[in-house]
Amino acid sequence: MSEPALAPVQALPAELIERVLDFVDDDESTLRSCSEALPSWRKAAMPRLLARVTIHPAERYFSFPSSDLVVAFTRCDFSYLRNTSTDETLHRFEDLTKALQRPTTIILRQTEYFPLPLLAACPNIEDFQVISENKLSEWVHGHEHKINRQCSSMKMRSIVIAGHINIKELCIWLSRKLENCRFSELRSLHLSDDGYPDEGLAPAIEKVLHLTGVGLKELSLTVSITNFITESHILPRNLKSLVSLEQLSITQTMMNAGLPTHHRVAYFLQELPRRDLLRRVLLSYYIFIKPGEPSGTSSNLLRSPFLTLLNETLSRLGFENLDFFIIQFHFISKSTETSCTPARVLGREFRFTPLGNRRVLPVVEVLDHRRS
Repeated sequence: MSEPALAPVQALPAELIERVLDFVDDDESTLRSCSEALPSWRKAAMPRLLARVTIHPAERYFSFPSSDLVVAFTRCDFSYLRNTSTDETLHRFEDLTKALQRPTTIILRQTEYFPLPLLAACPNIEDFQVISENKLSEWVHGHEHKINRQCSSMKMRSIVIAGHINIKELCIWLSRKLENCRFSELRSLHLSDDGYPDEGLAPAIEKVLHLTGVGLKELSLTVSITNFITESHILPRNLKSLVSLEQLSITQTMMNAGLPTHHRVAYFLQELPRRDLLRRVLLSYYIFIKPGEPSGTSSNLLRSPFLTLLNETLSRLGFENLDFFIIQFHFISKSTETSCTPARVLGREFRFTPLGNRRVLPVVEVLDHRRS
């Protein structure tokens, strides 16, 4: 008697199952359902499930099953470490410290007062991401002396921080941590004010760059500008530590501040100590205009002194190894407006002077995100 035929889902080859799970990405609920369906699906789904561990506030102890992890803290509140020093907080602090010895990536989601000093106790962390709706803390009440004894050269390669308060907390912690606790392998730094302009942000960014910038290859700054907080109060001035920079991205949102000016960005580029190493530059400007205003505004933009003066400045600077230089103007009518396929606005082409040994011509792109 022949064996019963396998159901179609049971007969799927491993390669096809893996392909299906590629579309699932990191959806924990779906991956868990797949792992419970059949042995073949469990075999494919479990490595993906264990590769990203999410810690929720109800969990008391921290124990991770993998040696190479992305740990996402979701809606956790670490204020107890910041404000109290009891046996209970000490135990939880030690649990957390031990658990974070192995993961390589930490992502925060709606988490409050994550203690930055813990990074010094986590030598294997390579990627730290604080996107939005999170709060960092530069202090751990009663426990930081335990961390300081563990300080060493960290493996951190990438830091993403959003929110002007979080950037300031990072600055404070970096300013007072022990000298033997260094970001010697940091290569990528992304800092964003998350849409909340603050004139006190520039000194904080400047300090962070001073303490971490020696090995940086990639720097991304996202700032907002108003009529009262201008470019001169937003972008840092002292850039002497950026001696290895190869990629630079500056994004500015002009919040009721009109068209951009060239002065601050030009000064920023001029102050870079090794412009000869710079390979890629992206300048992005988000400009608020009225919903009904015609896209012909781009013509006024291209006729404004901005590009002319910027071209004069760039032509005087040495960009020996430049691969590309892109200037983007994004038209929006409200801060929450997004469009997957913004309309490209055609206007009079601006003729730049070729830059560097490779005679690279800066490219201007005008994109309209407004809903029609």
